[in-house]
Amino acid sequence: MSATITIAHVGDLIKKGYISERAIESGRAAGLKPSQVLADWVDEVVHDVTVFHRILAPRAEYEDLAYNLPEFTDAPIFHLAWQQLGRPTEFLVTCMDDGDEIFIDTQGYDYARYRGGVMDTEEVPVDSCA
Repeated sequence: MSATITIAHVGDLIKKGYISERAIESGRAAGLKPSQVLADWVDEVVHDVTVFHRILAPRAEYEDLAYNLPEFTDAPIFHLAWQQLGRPTEFLVTCMDDGDEIFIDTQGYDYARYRGGVMDTEEVPVDSCA
């Protein structure tokens, strides 16, 4: 089995923004996951992002990261995993409960400076990326 990397198809990135309670409740009522709410929040631009790190988070922490702008220390389970990976600046966060994913780019900060909903991912063999 050859090594792979993940290519994430991410909706347009939100910079330092909060998602309104109204948008969150509307999304929940429509059965949308946080990644879909984020992807629908801004223009329908799709970015292909190469991702080397994936962090699992429980639902409460995942939703806080998706909808709000918490310091990572406010999400202790996520924060520990992020530190153990060496505090990467770009990564996917996966909800432990349902596998929903968001992309985060910290730009060197301890919060999600940019984030976007992951629409799809694909695993690509490393040798095809060279």
